[in-house]
Parts: sequence; C-alpha cells; structure tokens
Amino acid sequence: MTPTQSAWLGAIALSLSVMGCAKHESTPEAIRPVLTQKVEATKTVDQTAYSGEVRARYETDLGFRIGGKIVERKADIGAEVRKGALLARLDPADARLNADAARAQVAAAETEFNFASSELTRYKTLLDKGFIGQSAFDAKQNSHNSAKAKFAAARSQAAVNVNQSAYTSLYADQDGVITTVSGEVG
Repeated sequence: MTPTQSAWLGAIALSLSVMGCAKHESTPEAIRPVLTQKVEATKTVDQTAYSGEVRARYETDLGFRIGGKIVERKADIGAEVRKGALLARLDPADARLNADAARAQVAAAETEFNFASSELTRYKTLLDKGFIGQSAFDAKQNSHNSAKAKFAAARSQAAVNVNQSAYTSLYADQDGVITTVSGEVG
C-alpha cells in the first residue's frame, strides 16, 4: 500500500469514527407537576382518629313472648318511640283459637268434676247405709280427686292461653330510639 492510499484509508476511518460520535436527539423528558406549599405558622388542631362503635347507654331487646306471623310493624330504625307505643303485632287468630280451646277444656273438666262430686255424694250415702264396701267408695273418692285436679289444671292452662292471646302486640317499655329491627311483616 502506498502512502497516499494509507492516508486515504486513515481519512475514511477518521470520518467514520466522527460520524459515530454525532449527537443523537433524545425525546424531551415529561414535565412533572410539583406540589408546593407555603410554610406558615398556624394554630393546629389535633385530629386523632379512633375506630369504634356508637351505642346507646341503655339498650332493651324487645320481642314477642309467643311465636307467630308478624302482620304489622309500626316502627323502623331511627324512629323515636314513647313508652307504651305499639311497635308490632302478630296475627292474633292462633292465640285466640288456643284461648277458646282452653276455655272449652275448662268447661269439660268442670263437668267431669261436678259429675264426680255427685257420684261421691251418692256413694257416701250408700256407704253409710252399708250397701257398698269401703273400696268402692275409695275408688269414687279417687275419681273425684282426679277430676278436681284436672279442673284446676285446665283453669290454669286457660289463664295462660288467655294471657298469651294478649302477647300478640309488642309495646315499647320506655321512651327511646329504635336501633335494630330483626323482624319483617310476613
């Protein structure tokens, strides 16, 4: 290679290397917004946050004393109620039927008791005259005592059933605000 050729090759290599060093234009960086705040002396308020639940000081859970279908609800959550206010009612038909059935059982037990009392009186007369033995009289005495006990039990059960027929209405036991309702009509 001649000195001229090698000079040409050097010049070409130099120009190629210079071309590789050329500046490449890059995409401009996105502008990012900056939040600024002026520092000032102010009165600070303590803003402490706590988790919790707001509840009434006194709570009363009310409910029906008997089972049944709710046919009316008068109070919703947040309603203010006064003592004695009607809150809800159950269908009174079943309670009335139970009370009527209990009254009928009382009447039947009373009839059996009256019959047993009459029999006991007759058997006492027959025992006094010597027409029957003591064991026959004792049997009538036991029948009388049993009828008397059944009559007393029927009266007590009837009183319970009559009371239960009054339990179909739920009333507020004090002034307050309804905070929870757990029963719906139907």
